[in-house]
This record gives sequence, structure tokens and C-alpha cells, in this order.
Amino acid sequence: MLDKKTIQENDRQWTTISDNIKLLFEQNELLKLLNDNGINPIVIGDSAAAIYYPDPLKRKLEEIDFIVKGNDFSNAGQLCSAAGYTSFTLPEDQGNCLHYVRNNITIHIHKQIELFVEEENNNLLNQWIAEGVIEKANIGKYSIPVLPYWINGLLQLGILKTAIGRKVVRKSLIDDWTMFVKSNLPDAQWNSFHEKTEQVGLTETAKRASRAAKDITGLDITWCDEVPNDLKRYIYDDQQEVNKGEEVTPQKRSWRRVVYDIMRHPPFRIMFYHLQDFYFVLTHKLMGKARIQPEDIENVEKHVTFIYKSFNRQKQAKRLYKNIKSYYPNVRIIVADDSRLPLDLPDVIHLPFNSGLSKGLAAALEQVETPYVIRLDDDMLLTPHTDIHEELKFLMKHPEADLVAVMSDHKRPGECAKRFADIRTDKKLMVLPGTNIDGRIVTFKAPNSFLARTDKMKMIGYDPNIRMEDHHDFFYRAAGQIVSVLDPEAYIIHCHNLFEREDYNQYRNDVMEDHLYRDNKHISKYQH
Repeated sequence: MLDKKTIQENDRQWTTISDNIKLLFEQNELLKLLNDNGINPIVIGDSAAAIYYPDPLKRKLEEIDFIVKGNDFSNAGQLCSAAGYTSFTLPEDQGNCLHYVRNNITIHIHKQIELFVEEENNNLLNQWIAEGVIEKANIGKYSIPVLPYWINGLLQLGILKTAIGRKVVRKSLIDDWTMFVKSNLPDAQWNSFHEKTEQVGLTETAKRASRAAKDITGLDITWCDEVPNDLKRYIYDDQQEVNKGEEVTPQKRSWRRVVYDIMRHPPFRIMFYHLQDFYFVLTHKLMGKARIQPEDIENVEKHVTFIYKSFNRQKQAKRLYKNIKSYYPNVRIIVADDSRLPLDLPDVIHLPFNSGLSKGLAAALEQVETPYVIRLDDDMLLTPHTDIHEELKFLMKHPEADLVAVMSDHKRPGECAKRFADIRTDKKLMVLPGTNIDGRIVTFKAPNSFLARTDKMKMIGYDPNIRMEDHHDFFYRAAGQIVSVLDPEAYIIHCHNLFEREDYNQYRNDVMEDHLYRDNKHISKYQH
């Protein structure tokens, strides 16, 4: 029987291969479209990096990148639009790159490459690209046009130099460089490549990246030995979230653990439970009253239903109910409750004890009749800056977005938004992550405080076999089917209490079955 780690690794590899095949098919279709109209694009980016791997299909391909020589740039864009590709723009666009999406795959068509601050280096690199002889490489059954190996290497180094400057280097960049060096830069061939790196100021980057690769991947070369391995502290695994905040030393971590354990121990836990609860309520009241126009209140009451699930937290559930009504008095609120002691509120769906979060949310969602629905947790509080009425206007104005989330950190909403925006996934989104839509940021995952179109929510639904850990599963299934955005300016108070009562925690933390089910669920689709 496979252990959990092996199952997860198999799942990851099958997901990568499956998604790569879809991307390569789309890439081939676009190449054929352009070739048939006299345009000869060159593949760069992920596919060009993958050709140096022993098994290119196992190198995750995120996006499609082409560079189009000469005067064919605008013609390529017109062909993509006519063929049904959806265009979009990015804030940093300078007119040298067109962006499209189709079949949940993002495509970039470049007029020229701008990797350097120094304009002369960009000009020299683009001159080499224009003069380069197109070569052919294979990924699986697909043949792709690529640049000479040394130009591909310079492009990789330019990306690495930018990442090093930001002190955030994804391990996949080091892996790509390792495979390139193994294929093209043994000690005997370094000197000829070195001449090119010197001309565009990339020699130090090449040596530092290779020195790091020697320690991380066992790269067997000597031409980088004179530089220290000073990149190790900047390299992180692609599945990890980057944290640029305070560095927590082992001593700090141990001390915090001791203090936390003391605070969790009865009767301290009960005392701190009430103190922290008082802090959240006081923080909310100090924000003052919401100033919402009557027409905005009426708009929310007419078009929106609030839903949340409650379990053994009577006080919090009732407090949130009153809190919502203080902003939108006539709005409908549906509460699903599976507590031991039934919750006494209007419009409550009473479920068997400990039915679980997913079943409760599914039951509440089924009864929603308005075109929009807000999903919350029972330990949240609306604030004057939650701006539900503004988020409703946003969705009404922007049919390309389906779900807008407000931040659950009322002190640092911008930082909270960035943490969610940085979360990665192996799924392709309908709109490029990071795209700005009227001040909201497209992302894969969002907090449990969001407004969404009811029909799209019902389309995704909740898996009743997952009792508690529904959050990631919901957004994983939603990726590629709906567009989720974050509002970094709007926020809600999440009264996340570190000292919850044991009659809540013993059930809330019982999630092992959820984890095993979720892991097996995502691998099962490759076993049919």
C-alpha cells in the first residue's frame, strides 16, 4: 500500500504531465495558426527551459511564451483575437508584449525582451535574438522552434538576476539552470559562453547560480568554485509561501511555544478566551458606525443573502447575526447549525450533531434565492470598511469576475491580501494571477469572507465527504471555472480565538480523515 507521501508525489507528477499535455496542444495549435499566416514565432519561457530536462513532460509548464521577429508582432495579435483568444493587459505593459488566455492557458507574445535595467544590454540581447538561427527541439510528440542554446541560457540568467536582486529565488529557477548547464556548459564549454555573459553583465549571476546548484542539485562543474554559495538563504521551494517578515529564531520559537502552552492550560485558557473575545469586540466598536447610503443598503438587501455555518459557538453566531443586521437590517441570513445545543436564531437549518462544515454550507447555499451570496465564518464581524455594498457594485459592473473576497485582517489588510495572492497552484486560471481588475487582484485562493455569484457558487458546490477542510478543496475545484479576486482595501474582523473551548476544538481539529480523503480524491482522476 502506498504511503501518504508517495501518493502525494504521484498525484503531483500526474497533474503536471496532464496539464503539460494540454498546454503543449494549445501551444501547437497557436504555432500552426501563426505559421499558416506567414509568421514564424520562437518558443521561449517554460517550454524552452523544459527541453534540457531528461523528461521534459515532468517539468511543469506554467505559460506559453513566444517571441515574434520583425514586423509580425501586430499581425500575430490580430490573428489571436480573430481566433477567439481573450486579450488582457498588465499594469507594467509598455507595448512590447501581448497577453491572451484560452482554455485556461495564458499566452504571452513578445515583440522584444527587456530583462535589464541597462538599455544597451537589452538592445544587444534583442539583436542576438533577431540574428539567431531558429532550431528545433522536441517535447513529447511536439516539435517546437527555439533559439540557439546560448541565447536561451542568457534569458534564464536574466530572470535569475532579477530574482536574486529581489532576494526571492524559486528553486525551479535553480533546477532549470542546472539542467541547462548539464546539457550545454561542462567545464570545456564555459569559456565560449562566458564571452556572451561578459557582454551583458551576467557572469556573476551565472557563477552564483551554478555554485548554489552544486550544493542543491549536485551539479558537477568547477568554473563556479571561486564564488561562495551566498544564494542559499534566498531560495525557497515553489510550493512554499514566501515570508519576508520577521525572522523567527529557534530561541524565539521555543519561548513562544512555552508561553503558548501555559496560556492554553486551564484556568488560564478560559481567562484568555474571554479577554481575547473582549478585545475583538472592543476593536470593532472603536471603528465607529458605518456610513452607508440608503440606496446601497437597499441594493444589498435586495440582491444578497448571507450564509455561514455554526458549531458549538452560540455567542459568536448570534453576535455575527446582530452585526450583519446592524448594517443591512432587512437582508436574509441563513445559518446552518450542527451544534449539540440547537442555535436559536431565525432562518436556521438544524443539522445532525457534528455534520460538518461542507454539509452545512451546502445546505445553506441550496436555499439561497438571490443572485449573490456572501459566505462567512461564525467568528467574523463586519466593519465600516468591509464595504459589501461596494463589492456588490463591482461584481455588477464586471461580469468577468465571479467572486470578490475581503481581507480577514483588519490591521494589515494589504499584507493579508498579498499572502493570499502569493499562493500558487498547479491549476490554470481563467485570468492571469495578479491581473488588476478595477483595484481587485486576480488570485487562486481567497479568505472565507467573500461575495460571489450564486449560480457560480452552486456550480462549484461543497463536497459533503469533506467534513472540515473544505477551503482549499473548494478553490482548487473552482480554479479554471470561476474568476476570484481580492480587494486589498476592504476588510472584516476575524475573531480567531487561540483559546477556544475544548467542546469546540476536539471536533474542529479532527481532520485526519479529511486529509486522507482529499489526497486520494485528487489522485483518483488519473486512475480511470
